[in-house]
Amino acid sequence: MAFDALLDHCNRTALLPWLEGEIAERRDQHPSDYFLQNCVANILQKEGRSAEAFDLLQKADFCAPDPATSLRTLVAEAERIGKLASACEYQKKLVYFVPPDDPQPLLKLVAQEFKNSRIQEFKNSRIQEPRGSRRGTHRSILEYLST
Repeated sequence: MAFDALLDHCNRTALLPWLEGEIAERRDQHPSDYFLQNCVANILQKEGRSAEAFDLLQKADFCAPDPATSLRTLVAEAERIGKLASACEYQKKLVYFVPPDDPQPLLKLVAQEFKNSRIQEFKNSRIQEPRGSRRGTHRSILEYLST
């Protein structure tokens, strides 16, 4: 795509702030333009501002011409930045947009809900480390559960 090439060029030449300003100005003139919302979100992702990009994608979802594609993007981005509850929420919505003979979105939803419930269960439990054990065990278990 032409925008991806422009984004890569601006990234290499340190022009991302300029590009963000130009696209954001156009987006402000046309707030219901899904393409412009996505462009700004892609720029924010390149700049390492994933949380802001996700928030913008959430807002852009309301004006998406293809809700299923928008929801898939939101699910992938939520998973990438570790917002599993949001990923489950958008996956639930996505299930309504796919043909009934396609089980993949429903299977993915079940897997996400299981994974999210396991992480929440672990966070809510009060596991005490035995004396003499290495510190950081909780973190490694949580990292294991989130993969």
